[in-house]
Amino acid sequence: MANQREKLSKYFKAEDIAPGAFVHLTIDRVSNEEVGITKEMKDVIYFREIPKGLVINKSNRLTLIMLYGDYDEKWVGKPITLYTCDTRTPTGLGRGMRILERGQASFKGLPADAEAFMYGA
Repeated sequence: MANQREKLSKYFKAEDIAPGAFVHLTIDRVSNEEVGITKEMKDVIYFREIPKGLVINKSNRLTLIMLYGDYDEKWVGKPITLYTCDTRTPTGLGRGMRILERGQASFKGLPADAEAFMYGA
């Protein structure tokens, strides 16, 4: 049951991307939303190609600012690439999601179960 809830999450998690894969996407909008069980307000990026959003952490915010500027409305329409890497978390080492600048959007790198979720297959 927990695995099913993870698949139905409206937010990207590192587990949604196969290790070593790169997912090319285009930013559609940035939204400020209540996230997690604490309902903390955080910025979330949504993409043109898929329904899941990415909750923006400090590292990814700094990358986006370096790439596209301080104002999130200027991020809309910009291409990015998501990938996973080892990172420090409050509970130790874990997998984290990071952003790179990239060109054309494609679905290369999505694991089969993520594609099935996104397309209802």
